[in-house]
Amino acid sequence: MVDTRNLADVRTVAALLHQFGLREKVPLAFGGGVSLADLPGLERRDLDMVDIGRAIIDAQLLNLRHDLPLVETPA
Repeated sequence: MVDTRNLADVRTVAALLHQFGLREKVPLAFGGGVSLADLPGLERRDLDMVDIGRAIIDAQLLNLRHDLPLVETPA
């Protein structure tokens, strides 16, 4: 879980996971003040999950599902 709202941190963590051959085994989540408006830009990131809980905790119920596309990488 990268909970900094800093996309540079996500790139760093993802790169390290790939470097050590762990990315396929370790789910990568991102959060820290992420809003619904941020979601469209996050779909191109190397992420498995996005946490928007606290940012909308007092909002009306919103039924949301966002499937991230599976990207095959060459071996």
